[in-house]
Amino acid sequence: MKTLSAIMKISATHSASEGPAKASSGSVQSLARGMAILEMVAKAPDGLSLQEIADALGVATATAFNLTATLLEANAGAGSPSAGAWLEKTPRPVRYKLGPRLRQLAEIHRSTGGAGSGPTHAQCRAAMQALRTALPGANALLCQAVGAELIALMRIEGPMQDVIQEPRSPVRVPYSTATSLCYLAFADNDDRIDFQTRYSFSLYGAGLWGSEENLDRFLIEARQRGYACPETLGAPLRAAAPIYNRDGTLWGCIGASTTSKGMALPDAPSATPAATRARIIEACLRVAAELTDRR
Repeated sequence: MKTLSAIMKISATHSASEGPAKASSGSVQSLARGMAILEMVAKAPDGLSLQEIADALGVATATAFNLTATLLEANAGAGSPSAGAWLEKTPRPVRYKLGPRLRQLAEIHRSTGGAGSGPTHAQCRAAMQALRTALPGANALLCQAVGAELIALMRIEGPMQDVIQEPRSPVRVPYSTATSLCYLAFADNDDRIDFQTRYSFSLYGAGLWGSEENLDRFLIEARQRGYACPETLGAPLRAAAPIYNRDGTLWGCIGASTTSKGMALPDAPSATPAATRARIIEACLRVAAELTDRR
């Protein structure tokens, strides 16, 4: 295995052979590569290895090492090390993932009235805490609509009420979860078509709904109600409500459900399914309204 100094030496030689950092168009090559790394890593839930990054960029491993090393450093220009880094690295196996700095910039952008106008990370965590208080023992999921994809941002699992997980991964169970059905009901038409193209109904939904007409009927009713509440015999009680951006477009969905062990919540074990369902719907609608940006 090469030492760090050897890698740096190889990198310097390779960089010289690659020519100047500035391309003829005036763009800075190393900056463009760094931005490409961030974009690639953002699209990889499990992160990327150094070799995968090098292969994707078409550069030597040593060059990729130098680029990632720069992105791993705390952003000194932000004034303090606590500003965070652009990338973070996991040990054994070594994988590169997005660091906190990019998320912090996005939150600053939102808080100052920037585009997107969705809730901040802190507001999302507060909303999950509010849902946990309203529905103790329930499962909860907060998802963001990113184009034709639904990303699970935060999750609470019934037995682990003290932990707010942040999976930040695509929802891979279309047509069945309350949040995915909420997305299908309230996303704009182009995103909905793209989503259904990616997750074909015949493969993922036919066994649950029988026909596309049945699904469409449910989605129409969900839009009329303002929330999605699939009622499947024997399944946990569940519901989800849409969260909107300032411009009225869909930002995401927040949902909750009873656990697979029962049709009631632990603090009201004798409540009827109808009463528990109404309680879940009310809590989701209230928290979704709080997250919807109306500034």
